[in-house]
Amino acid sequence: MLHLLSQGGQADTACDILLREEYPSILNMVSQTGNSIRESWGESDSFAQIEGIAAMGNWFYRDLVGIAPDIRQPAFGHFVLQPTLPRQVNSVEFIYESPRGLIQSRMLRQKNRLQWDVTVPPNATATVSFPFGAIYAITESGQPALNAKGVTAAGPVEQRSSLQLGSGTYHFEVPL
Repeated sequence: MLHLLSQGGQADTACDILLREEYPSILNMVSQTGNSIRESWGESDSFAQIEGIAAMGNWFYRDLVGIAPDIRQPAFGHFVLQPTLPRQVNSVEFIYESPRGLIQSRMLRQKNRLQWDVTVPPNATATVSFPFGAIYAITESGQPALNAKGVTAAGPVEQRSSLQLGSGTYHFEVPL
């Protein structure tokens, strides 16, 4: 459910459902059952069956961080970062030791700017898709992103500005 809400442009609602402590919410179910989600939304309905922690973890990786391997290039030879940033979340950091090396993504929303640091390991490429901003407004280390070494334009991904990255570490900024 969290993934479907996020993919439908309702990441704020997904985050509300996840974090709200009172019923009905996922956090409420998990706190009452130990670590599971009930089969339905009824407060005293059937026994806990679905692993709640796994469902939340899946949402963190799949939607909040937005990481997905490219199945055509095994071992993270190419991967996609397409994060969502709900209004309740001002920063997200993700580190993964892939078979090719360290993949890192760190987003920070401050006032009217989004900062996004991305590390692509050696012998790998990535497509990064920005949750905000037009491609011409994105900078990398203070210069227009499209002028930066290792950065090329990628076609829009689901109507979001996207860039293709080679191996390296990048520091992007975009106005909100």
